[in-house]
Amino acid sequence: MRLLLFIYTLITFFKFSSSTVVVTITAAPAIPSGEPSYSNSASFTSAILNSTNTYRREYNATSLYWNTTLEKFATAYLQSDTTCRFAHSGGPYGENIAIGYANATATVEAWGNEDEKYNFNNPGFTEETGHFSQLVWKATRGVGCGRKLCGTRGWFVVCEYWPRGNVGGQYGEEVDRRVGGGGAGGGATRLSGGVVAAIAVVYTTALLALAATAIAVPTTSSNKGNGGGKDNNGGESTCNTNQVAVCCNGLLGGILCNIGILGNSCSSGSYCCDSSAEQGGLINLNLLNCVAL
Repeated sequence: MRLLLFIYTLITFFKFSSSTVVVTITAAPAIPSGEPSYSNSASFTSAILNSTNTYRREYNATSLYWNTTLEKFATAYLQSDTTCRFAHSGGPYGENIAIGYANATATVEAWGNEDEKYNFNNPGFTEETGHFSQLVWKATRGVGCGRKLCGTRGWFVVCEYWPRGNVGGQYGEEVDRRVGGGGAGGGATRLSGGVVAAIAVVYTTALLALAATAIAVPTTSSNKGNGGGKDNNGGESTCNTNQVAVCCNGLLGGILCNIGILGNSCSSGSYCCDSSAEQGGLINLNLLNCVAL
């Protein structure tokens, strides 16, 4: 009886299995098709140049300019590559390529981070560091890039450089060690984007604190000047001699204003303020005795 029950169970199981379809769905990673640094031409150019020149400054190389001839070459190559085969064009320029990075800055960082593997004690070309050496090649002056969305693989970026880098026998002269660094891989620690942003916040906070305390010197005078003084540019001013001419052009919502530019290009509020701040300094109108002109 137990044997018959076992056989019946097996038959039922296989009958059910043969009529059941199991479907597994794997969600593809989100493709940044609308990422501004790719989809917007101006943002793309800016992101490439800014990140490229950041690395070049670190390695004692001059900043590059955007070359439209190089851009057109890269774009034409990408348009001709209908299958996104991800390969070098074989053109006459220096060339870096990348695919699948979240934004244009991350693309350049991928090339620049190859510096960790570059041997400055034995300079030369390697497959692992060729993008980096072209990126910081000192003789290079111009760059132009194109990009193309290749389905689920992400954005395919091609950058052309002129004069071209990675020229045999010239690595020792053209690829410098990182400024202030050393060692086989450059030696210095690069701050991440998050750390840089945090430093910027701290700096801005400190600047506001200075404007609210050290620069701001409240006094008891509140009369508008009678024209007897000079502004900090040497021109005639309507402020008293113990006051400075102030112009607010919307800096930080009008909280901070510049000293000593009254009469030149003040497109917003003009004031006379009791302050000992120097020309070009910043003051906080809310903490000073100021009179609108």
